[in-house]
Amino acid sequence: MKTCRKIAACGAMVILLSLASACSKDDDFYSVDYGPVIFYVYVEDKDGNNLVDPDYEGNLLEGTKVICEGKEYPLSDALSWSWTRTYFPHFYGVSYTYENYGMEDRNGNRSERFILMVGEFDGAPGNRADVTLCLGDGTEISLSYESVEGKKDKNKIPGSKHRYLVDGVEQDNTMVRIVR
Repeated sequence: MKTCRKIAACGAMVILLSLASACSKDDDFYSVDYGPVIFYVYVEDKDGNNLVDPDYEGNLLEGTKVICEGKEYPLSDALSWSWTRTYFPHFYGVSYTYENYGMEDRNGNRSERFILMVGEFDGAPGNRADVTLCLGDGTEISLSYESVEGKKDKNKIPGSKHRYLVDGVEQDNTMVRIVR
């Protein structure tokens, strides 16, 4: 009986020691879910016509593509993208979709309209992407982003700070307006 108790006590000590060693006070251990980067591109002519609306007769959708790392991705419908709550960024290329939170028009009104979506790109620090959006009329637009480590929050977890460039000009966000 004493032998069984000694074996049980030793087994319990081994389990407790292994559980204690699994705990960590290391401040550098964390897991961060960084949001993906997607460029939202609205294209209009000088008269305000939406050039990516499939119902507009003069649209530029046919032949629209994006070139990323030497590979061409033709235009697709955003509804063909797979959306889930938890996922790793997946580069879909370029698609058109109907957005209702789009940019303000010339009169300061927000309206529902078709836009192009280019992405997704990994938003984690240390990532960078340079792509060329080629519209159906041959216009080429350079879209770039760079993600660097941002300020740490109260739990010492680093954020992500992005730098966005459209045709080499820095801008505040991924909403892009092109006037043809």
